[in-house]
Amino acid sequence: MPRVIPLQITLGPQLSEGVYALAAALRDEEIAAEVEIRKPLLALADRLFEPEAAPVPIVDPTTLGQTLGRALFTDELRELMLRGAREAAEVGARLQIRLHLAAYELAALPWEWLTLGKAHRWAPALHLDYPLVRITRRTRPAPPAPGVPLRVLAIAARGEGPQLEALEAALAEELDAGLVALRLLEDATPSALERALAAGGFHVLHLAAPVLLTRDERLEVAIGSGVDSSELADMLLDAEELRLVSFTGEHGRRREGRTARLAVGPGLLGSIVMDAQRPASIAFAGPLTPEYGAIFSAACYAELAQGAPVDLAVTLGRQALVARAGTTPVPLPQLRMLPGAERLFELRQAPAGAPAAAAGRRAEGRATRTGRLRGASWERADDRPQTWGERLAGLLGRLGRPR
Repeated sequence: MPRVIPLQITLGPQLSEGVYALAAALRDEEIAAEVEIRKPLLALADRLFEPEAAPVPIVDPTTLGQTLGRALFTDELRELMLRGAREAAEVGARLQIRLHLAAYELAALPWEWLTLGKAHRWAPALHLDYPLVRITRRTRPAPPAPGVPLRVLAIAARGEGPQLEALEAALAEELDAGLVALRLLEDATPSALERALAAGGFHVLHLAAPVLLTRDERLEVAIGSGVDSSELADMLLDAEELRLVSFTGEHGRRREGRTARLAVGPGLLGSIVMDAQRPASIAFAGPLTPEYGAIFSAACYAELAQGAPVDLAVTLGRQALVARAGTTPVPLPQLRMLPGAERLFELRQAPAGAPAAAAGRRAEGRATRTGRLRGASWERADDRPQTWGERLAGLLGRLGRPR
């Protein structure tokens, strides 16, 4: 019985000014059309590629979401999606909306805000039955990495330490249960990042750092003296169990001088570092407070640690973020992945007694400021799997309601 039924949507290339090719496929059924992307959307995309441009404005996300929905979902594509949704419901699967953007300027737009419907609007990026993901290369992903605990290496540039503190606080329950192991590197340098990755064993790299455009037009993560995209990709080569890289961007002081911030930088870097070995990346589409960023990341990582596929883990993270933000509009993190890479980790129960042994390791490593280590192996006492609703309700109950 299939767990995922993919609806593959390709937007692009550009055919003429403002007109793009649209192709979609569901099983053996294919459609093709031409769609017009109106000037305000293209102007927004162009602005986001400008150095030092402000992130996506979120004054009126409802209107922007409706505009994106109308631009992408023609009547024919809506009918195809509905047929896929019915088929998925009949076999107990989910319809995964796979968006491939074949025109670079369209990749900057916040498609995660896309909404459908008039009287009852709904957003695929927030719906577990129709999760929205961005698809890149058609490469066969590496097999799932063995997990439990989920080992996260969290790196912060100078001034971004509050992001790591908030992440550690939000993951407190998972850390104490041994479900997640977290290593924190604050005020990180390129050499410290390289040493940590070379030590191996991490499943997730969490990078809390600005993404900059240098004067010679290289993308650079602002860690220490800077790590450009090719250097970062080289560092990741030997991290055999690493399957996911998260770019959270910046929240702290701005960095002046030889570089300029690039609003679309985290997403571009996410695409660059992905390959068969690292088949998924997460990019924050705009700055979030440390608290809000940690709510999303903690929810996502907690679900991954319990065996959730990455598209659902990210969707639940977005739900937790939106629930906490309440009426405050927030940018929704982007998920890029290779087709078929939903299952990043293969979770196995730890041998009896492992949590107690690991507790000693936590106490031993916690005091080191540039290398705090928390977490342990985990053995679940309750064999009944929680429903997605139970997990989300529990997470929101622990983090607190919107305020």
